[in-house]
Amino acid sequence: MEQREYATRQLSFFYCGEINENTPELIQSLMRGLVSSRMWACSPPVFVDATDEVEPNNQYGDLPVRNLGGTLTIYAANKGLLPLDLDERTLDDVIALVESVLKFSAEHLMEFEFYLDHAFVGIISDGHMDASLEKGLIDEWRQHLVAMKYKTNA
Repeated sequence: MEQREYATRQLSFFYCGEINENTPELIQSLMRGLVSSRMWACSPPVFVDATDEVEPNNQYGDLPVRNLGGTLTIYAANKGLLPLDLDERTLDDVIALVESVLKFSAEHLMEFEFYLDHAFVGIISDGHMDASLEKGLIDEWRQHLVAMKYKTNA
């Protein structure tokens, strides 16, 4: 049977705060736990520790920014081309990632920003998810799946 390829997107989260010597190991331990926690629809999340370079002598005096967090590759539900069951599994992956970061954030009193590709989609801070992540990403996706199931059964 031919394996069909679907478009993918990147759901990333990055720590927002002062990075000390323990921060990378803490976040890396979160990622190790996530990787082994389930069978991921597309691929397991990966640990990210990268520094964005800036132009030397830029007019704003910007300094390099260290991005510390993780990235989950997810299937993109473009124009209904993604099978419903795979779309549901992808949402389950997103929820598993967000819930793990939520718990981790509460335990360590940390804040994380989430991005879908490069677009900001929300924040988790000290164990609390903001409305844009909860309602704008997760709840909207759930509503889309309900509508697709209804359409399929109609």
